[in-house]
Amino acid sequence: MLPAGYLAWSYATSGDPFFFARYISHDHANLAAEVAARLGGVVARLRALAVWAIAFAFAMGPALLLALPAAVARWRRLAPATLVVVVTALAPTAAYVAGGLLLGSFEPLPRFGLAPGAVLLPLAAAALCDVTAGRRWLAPAPLVAGGALALSALALVLANGGFGPGRATGRIWTGAESLAPLTRLDAEDRALAEHIAAHRRPEEGVYLDTVGFADIVVAHAARVPAPRSVTLAATRDPFGAGGGTLAAARARTGAAWFAVHDRSWGRIAVADWPADSLRFGQWRLAHVGSAPVASRLVADPR
Repeated sequence: MLPAGYLAWSYATSGDPFFFARYISHDHANLAAEVAARLGGVVARLRALAVWAIAFAFAMGPALLLALPAAVARWRRLAPATLVVVVTALAPTAAYVAGGLLLGSFEPLPRFGLAPGAVLLPLAAAALCDVTAGRRWLAPAPLVAGGALALSALALVLANGGFGPGRATGRIWTGAESLAPLTRLDAEDRALAEHIAAHRRPEEGVYLDTVGFADIVVAHAARVPAPRSVTLAATRDPFGAGGGTLAAARARTGAAWFAVHDRSWGRIAVADWPADSLRFGQWRLAHVGSAPVASRLVADPR
């Protein structure tokens, strides 16, 4: 009933029952095209493999990931119900991988490996026990998987090294790399985070521009706890459609700090944006008061 209800709601609100799926597919196709334009088709595809491999490695652990090919090779020994679970877990990933490698139309994100990786953990663990019990450390499947993981990691490192100054975007937190376990920050991002960390009071909320997932890494570097970080969870339009005011955004989100980027919300003229706001590269930072404002994200002192 729930899927049917969702399709009906989507049709009623957008005229297309599959609007969300089409929107996400279009968005990932655009992201893939941007990566290909920046790195070239071959390196972009190697990078996509790297994202998938590293995502599964962190979801399952490197040792279990190495045993995954052996686990998949034993599919004939699986019970029918288990086989259904495995196919259900891997089918979407297989479709995404094929779209990215064959058509160059899908940009993966690391979180896409979490659910299938967790589902496959027991099978990989069983296969790993078989390998270790039989002392077959040189079994072909783990060797192939290990080599593929090493090459994928190298490809991602090489691709990530090309995101510095002189590239089309001039950013190093563009795309999946911004969500990687080891994330580097541009100098301007680091300066912004350090200023917020040094001057933000514990009760103050912060709105961080969502351009290129910068809000995630800057909030972490600035030590802004999740309840005080006002991002897409609160609003997709911080200043209101057609241009609002900083005061209205403050009242709606509860944020006392607003950091906007020139490539995103920083392009919008906000009437009451302070003239003495701070600038960190392409970032603009405004502080609009320290008194706590009750909102659904900033905790009420009561």
